[in-house]
Parts: sequence; structure tokens; C-alpha cells
Amino acid sequence: MGDAGAAMQRAQDKVAEMQARSGALDELLASGALTDLTSTNDDIQAQLDKAKGTSDIDAQIAALKTQVASGPPRSLLRAMQRRSGARRRGQPRRDQVMADSKD
Repeated sequence: MGDAGAAMQRAQDKVAEMQARSGALDELLASGALTDLTSTNDDIQAQLDKAKGTSDIDAQIAALKTQVASGPPRSLLRAMQRRSGARRRGQPRRDQVMADSKD
């Protein structure tokens, strides 16, 4: 029975010591001397915000891919048509003019 009483006393002493340490840590946290590293909500929120920003970028990439798949802009198509129309009307290409002038 003596061993059980001694074990009980050691357990009570250990609980009291842990409560004292806990109180001391609470005071240090409250005074600002220690940073609370167990509070990970800010880190998690920052990661979530970063992931949201990444999804915005993914949406922009998807929109650009859609634009590319739909073809070139109309202004580019018109410019290309004007150039090809000039060639059809008998105007020589620049490389042909250069070759003819060398002969």
C-alpha cells in the first residue's frame, strides 16, 4: 500500500509542476515575450488565399487557351487578307522584285 501512496504523491507533484509551467507559459504569451506557434490559422488562411490566387491564374490561362483555339483576332485576319489580295492582283512579292533586279 505504501508504494501506491508514493505513486499517487508523485503523480500529484507532476500535475502541480505541469500546471505551474502552463501558467508561466500563459503569462509569457500574454506579455508578448513568446510567440504562439500553435496558432496555425493564419498560416492556413495564407495558404488558402495563395491557392485562390492560383485558381484565378488558372482561370486566366483557360480563357487565353479559349481565345487561341477560336482563332486569330479579326484585325489580324483582315490584314492577312489585304496582303494576300494585293498579291492576287498582280503585285509581285518583295523577294521576286529583289530577284528580278539582280538579273
